[in-house]
Amino acid sequence: MKLERRGPVGWLINNRPDRLNAMNSAMRDEFAVAWKALDADPEVRVIVHTGEGRAFQTGVDVAEIAGDGIGFERYRQSMEDFDVHFTAWHQGVMKPVITAVNGLCAGGAFHWVADADIVIAASDAQFFDPHVSVGQV
Repeated sequence: MKLERRGPVGWLINNRPDRLNAMNSAMRDEFAVAWKALDADPEVRVIVHTGEGRAFQTGVDVAEIAGDGIGFERYRQSMEDFDVHFTAWHQGVMKPVITAVNGLCAGGAFHWVADADIVIAASDAQFFDPHVSVGQV
């Protein structure tokens, strides 16, 4: 994840373009810190959340969950504990948040779309929900 400040604008940029910005456990934890840092910065007046590469974000990194032997158990436990601290709303961010969707936006990425104050979608943005194809619905 990249955290940038450009004048009064704080930028939170999903930065796993090789995985279409799918959220792994490290990225999930980085979000809580990043939202709080930008919200606490008096120079930042607005926060823009976007993605690097050809996707905004594609939900949870299913390969991580399935690949390391303990990933699914860790994911299941976090869901039981309501460990959803990756959006501005979950962190109580008071500054306006703009979600700028570029390319693919799928699954868990809808959390950021729903929680944003303003959503801007690029002309090539594609929204879809893969939960059915991975057996979650």
